[in-house]
Amino acid sequence: FEPGFFEALEELLDRGYEFYAASGRQYVNMYEKFGAYADRIGYLSDNGALAMKGRERLFVEEIKREFALEVSAYAQSMKEVDILVSGVEDAYFFPKTEWFKDHILNVYGLPAKMPRQLSDIEEPIIKLSMNITDFDQNAQKVKQRLTERYGEFAEFVSTGNGWIDMIVKGSGKGKALNELSRLKGLKPEEIMTFGDNQN
Repeated sequence: FEPGFFEALEELLDRGYEFYAASGRQYVNMYEKFGAYADRIGYLSDNGALAMKGRERLFVEEIKREFALEVSAYAQSMKEVDILVSGVEDAYFFPKTEWFKDHILNVYGLPAKMPRQLSDIEEPIIKLSMNITDFDQNAQKVKQRLTERYGEFAEFVSTGNGWIDMIVKGSGKGKALNELSRLKGLKPEEIMTFGDNQN
């Protein structure tokens, strides 16, 4: 976080504003990063598939299980791809290399589980991410293959730092924000949004 961020956040919260962090990251990862403020704010995580206020679940958009498992298996079959599957409660990955295992657990800092196979994931699936080996060389080829096969149902978006996310058509952070606004009875003029990086 930028210097002064938490001081500004505390002032907003003390004034009665609600703050929601929106990200492609998993909820469990986001919650951990906000430390002492984690239960005072809300989250639009997993590209808007999950909305939480502290530990209270407000909104979930599941991916149809059969579709999620099929795309995951196809993506994992490509030698350039390692997948990260998000459930509502946990994240799951199937590392092909020690580098990717270390990257998820220690660099990315995500307490993800490593089931033996995709079908062992029992909870609802809300997001699929793909880490691409030699991203600059392979990403376009991977996106093209995925789009040719599943483009009718989903978009495959580069998210930076070597990743491609699958976003099911009609879903996303905008939809989650609209749903949150409806639940809380907020008008557009009562909401301010701002970004934090190259996006």
